[in-house]
Amino acid sequence: MVFGNGLQFEKPQLKGWLEDQGIAHCFASVGRPQANGQVEAYNKLISNGIKRKLERAGGLWADELVNVLWSIRTTTKSSTGETPLILVYGAEAVLPIEMYEPTLRVMLYDETANWEAMKTALDFLPEARGNATLRHEIYRLRMTRAYNRRVSKRALKLGDLVLRKMKVVGRANEDGKLTPNWEVPYRIREEVRDGTYRLEAMNGRPIPRTWNTHNLKKYYV
Repeated sequence: MVFGNGLQFEKPQLKGWLEDQGIAHCFASVGRPQANGQVEAYNKLISNGIKRKLERAGGLWADELVNVLWSIRTTTKSSTGETPLILVYGAEAVLPIEMYEPTLRVMLYDETANWEAMKTALDFLPEARGNATLRHEIYRLRMTRAYNRRVSKRALKLGDLVLRKMKVVGRANEDGKLTPNWEVPYRIREEVRDGTYRLEAMNGRPIPRTWNTHNLKKYYV
């Protein structure tokens, strides 16, 4: 594993190094793991950008990666209303095309005035980030309402018997094509929050982590 500062560790060494740095390693219990795929979503965004630029010249993707990342960082996001670069530095970027076809802000550039403007922009940066956070929350609620209108809620209660998806426990191809889609019954022992539960085996043994109704199906005896 390679970190941004160039340090490299094998997996057995990683835990010890984290402890030396005062970083605690803990078990994360989540309501719906599928909703935590920010990294996968960002990788998909990069991949789509590269495909559009390269077409069939797939071997040149490394040369285009910088340009794709730059476009992502300087494009306004619908969820925040701002570009990622503004939320980090408080100012818009000068686009590469402006170096070849100069605009007024390039031709009239003054280093002293620019530095003063940057310091002023940094003073307003916390406000810009706060507004972006509010817009993101509104965007999330809007998406949630749109999703919930299309979803039929599965009514589950304490004591119900449920089946788990084989895919989410890493057993989707255990028996090849004969692998069932759902695992043997479990009993709901606790409702953590709406739609999220803790389970136990039929012999009463607690099952680790929490489980969302998205991955459960009611079992009828």
